[in-house]
Amino acid sequence: MIKTLPFLLSFSPPRLLHYQQKECRSPPEQQQQQQQQQQQQQQQQQQKEQQHHQHYHHQQQQQQQQQHQHHQQQ
Repeated sequence: MIKTLPFLLSFSPPRLLHYQQKECRSPPEQQQQQQQQQQQQQQQQQQKEQQHHQHYHHQQQQQQQQQHQHHQQQ
């Protein structure tokens, strides 16, 4: 958890919340994998946020997609 702190701090508060909830649900052995994924995802998300700045709805869809990807990896 401490390792991810600097990483978490780069998030905007609404996303920070989503990410923390997600962290809690993940078993520890998945966290590292997930963090790499989160970084990729973050880039995609930033692009989307530039296009749709106020659409938080989009973010939630993105979260779900991410969990999908995660299942495929395993």
